[in-house]
Amino acid sequence: MSYCSVGDLRRFLQFTPIRVTDEKIGVGDGVTKEFHTLFKPIVDPDYDGVVIDDVEVKVGGLPVQVSSVDCDEGCISLLESPPPGLDVTASYSWHPVSDHELKVAIDAAEGEIDSECGRSFKESLHEERVYLSHGNTISLLNTPVIRIESIIVESHNGEVLEELKPSMYECYPELGVIRLKKYCAGVVLPPWYVPTAFYVRVRYLSGYSEVPGIVKQAALLLSSYHVLSRISMLYTTEPEYQGRISMVFKKPGEIFSRLEFLRKEVERIKKNLPRQVKVL
Repeated sequence: MSYCSVGDLRRFLQFTPIRVTDEKIGVGDGVTKEFHTLFKPIVDPDYDGVVIDDVEVKVGGLPVQVSSVDCDEGCISLLESPPPGLDVTASYSWHPVSDHELKVAIDAAEGEIDSECGRSFKESLHEERVYLSHGNTISLLNTPVIRIESIIVESHNGEVLEELKPSMYECYPELGVIRLKKYCAGVVLPPWYVPTAFYVRVRYLSGYSEVPGIVKQAALLLSSYHVLSRISMLYTTEPEYQGRISMVFKKPGEIFSRLEFLRKEVERIKKNLPRQVKVL
């Protein structure tokens, strides 16, 4: 589960895939199976994570099977080489900013959000072994808790004493606190009258089944800023990129005004992100 998808980011940036229909990409020679498109990178127009089903190739006007697609190189491989003399045409979607580049920006944004908040918002499985020398409450490191998989009580030397049933403890998911009902550390018991102490091993699932709205918004803003920053550098350093950027922005100066807007929005939303809460 990502904080936002490639499709979400494309729609937010208005980077709509550009559709090319029946472009001639070569002529069959009975040997060649790989053909290159005029435009690249090829992108996923329906955002389902699969590109090959959105690329249509015809040989002599008849559909043929595509075996693979190299999106960044704009290379389409066919299952069989076309017969000599027949035109090979392709219909596909492309955009100057690749799906891979957007995914990299999203990953960077997620890392920045996790660092800022001191937590991850994705569902993840954890196991903690806590030494309890006083009381009957445990504070888990990762919140909120979605589900407790198991709680096992062990003696101080690691011997398993009991696996607790759900009725034998209480869990406060948002705080990540577990209160044991049967066991309590620090109690003095005969015959040695030594305070009890033991280990509690907890296996649990934490995170969110759905990404909080403010986290998704932050991911969109941050990843958009990463993408536009890179484009602005390419635009000022690589003349050949200026022709490509004109397909994304109506005015070249628009990119810099959008960057300024995003910079302010990122700083604003960072202040409102939910931080990790620890119970002392």
